[in-house]
Amino acid sequence: MNNGWYTDGSAGIFRAIDTRDAAALRRDGQRFVDSRPLRSTSGHEMQFEVLFEDGIWMLAGLRDLDLD
Repeated sequence: MNNGWYTDGSAGIFRAIDTRDAAALRRDGQRFVDSRPLRSTSGHEMQFEVLFEDGIWMLAGLRDLDLD
């Protein structure tokens, strides 16, 4: 299911570091199984869509992704 972003074929653990809303805080420490980088038009830090084991997608910053 990985889109080639991770070299070892695994995903990682979500850490609510930059993304600090209620949904992110509830997801802190949970494993995500896939991610998709999003194109930034504003020049800010790269954002990602991350897919959790329960099938829910969420936006996250790079520092939120603890890669295995």
